Amino acid sequence: MPFLKSLKSPPTRRRIYRAILYALVGSYLAFLAHFSIWQTGYFMEPAKDPTDMTKSDYEGQGTPFTLPKVAGDDGVVHYRRYTTAKPLKGTVFYLHGNRGDMDRCECEIDFLLDRGYDVWTMDYRGFGHSIGTMSENALKEDASRVYGKINPRDPEGPLIIWGRSFGSGVAASVAAKADQKPDLLILETPYWSLIDLAQQKCPIIPSVLFRYKLPVHEFVKSAGCPVHLLHGTRDEKINANASDRLLELKSNSIEIKGHSIMGGMHNLRNARTILDFEEKVDSILN
Repeated sequence: MPFLKSLKSPPTRRRIYRAILYALVGSYLAFLAHFSIWQTGYFMEPAKDPTDMTKSDYEGQGTPFTLPKVAGDDGVVHYRRYTTAKPLKGTVFYLHGNRGDMDRCECEIDFLLDRGYDVWTMDYRGFGHSIGTMSENALKEDASRVYGKINPRDPEGPLIIWGRSFGSGVAASVAAKADQKPDLLILETPYWSLIDLAQQKCPIIPSVLFRYKLPVHEFVKSAGCPVHLLHGTRDEKINANASDRLLELKSNSIEIKGHSIMGGMHNLRNARTILDFEEKVDSILN
């Protein structure tokens, strides 16, 4: 056939190969451009509910607050304080993951309230009713400002910063920056850094394009308090080797302890692992 014969011609084959190569390169560059512009959406999913979560026993009981606006900043950040009726054992500043918001994550803090801890939470920009331009610096600054509101109000008992999943990087950054250090930093299913996590999932993206880094491994070096890591051995989203690598940072000046949940996946609060998870938490808090 004439067409098949034409493919035998070296110039024709070269043109076809060039067209395929240009199409592949063009698609790759278009993907990188899309990621560079819209990468916040790759990391954060504020409209989706956390999976496998039951209804909270403390639904709607949080006292709402709003951070005062900073001149020249469009951010309006909302946060809450949940108080316990039991004798106060301490205070936890809880930074949730990249899905849902404070309403949807109330069920994640039930067991802390049940144990007599007051819990403060916040919504990042774009989550819940919080608005404003999102950036890594905004994440860290907003969380540090909320932490500053907690310190003067709760002198009783230990002050704990707790970060879950995406929130582990935010929590670690708050501890690193704080003048008044927390008594404990608890990181649940943490990552080494957000770049490291993203490149494990999609190694074709050059690191130079990332605007969100959140290097947990750097922050914990300046935490100034004991650090505890909680991780499931079968975590399908953030591999447990991230916690293994963080544990290797342990030294005379950095106190880090790991707590493995055998068979645990990313959601450590499901029916299969909740008892082991709460037992490990109790061992940390007591």
